[in-house]
Amino acid sequence: MNTIIKRDGKEAAFDESKIFNAIYAANKAVSGEKMTSIDFTYLTKKVVEQLEGDTCTVEEVQDIVEQMLIKYDWEKTAKAYILYRSQHQKLRNTRDTLLD
Repeated sequence: MNTIIKRDGKEAAFDESKIFNAIYAANKAVSGEKMTSIDFTYLTKKVVEQLEGDTCTVEEVQDIVEQMLIKYDWEKTAKAYILYRSQHQKLRNTRDTLLD
């Protein structure tokens, strides 16, 4: 994976540390499901392995993060991640509505 297409359509260099950080933030937001740096690294690698080609979208990456969290039984972290995505989608929609 070399390039990611952001929501605004712009291309950027793919940075897997952003996946690691997103999983970390979701896990930090929950109690009773403590992950280690090894867990974060493992899941990040599993997400990257699922990506095909040289380019992907932010949404594709986020969908795979959700799938991997669920697949490896990190249910609370997956829920926090899904809720975070949903909240930010609502914020983007509200901002877009206000700008129109």
